[in-house]
Amino acid sequence: MSDVVLFLILYVFCPGSVYLSSEIGICSKTNSAIMCCNNFKLNEKGTGCVECDPGYFGDCNTPCPPGRYGQLCETECLCQVQECHHVTGCVDVITQAQVSLVLSCSS
Repeated sequence: MSDVVLFLILYVFCPGSVYLSSEIGICSKTNSAIMCCNNFKLNEKGTGCVECDPGYFGDCNTPCPPGRYGQLCETECLCQVQECHHVTGCVDVITQAQVSLVLSCSS
């Protein structure tokens, strides 16, 4: 399949994933504005695009869905969903019962 046909297929069916620039993550660029593709955001200087922070995807403001975490939400938590943090993954959840037990044992 030629590169042109592949580009057109991607552009029609997945427009947010087609880079219109040789610069990574930039979907469109005019004299005054840069439009980043999905899973990218403007860098701090506003001169280019960088990948979303870990724990976020899409517009880079959307946290990972429940049970997923990390860079572009690519990693699955191997714990209960309530214990899965969208940035760091599985975390220890301290319940009120555990806090009461620790406090009663320490006194």
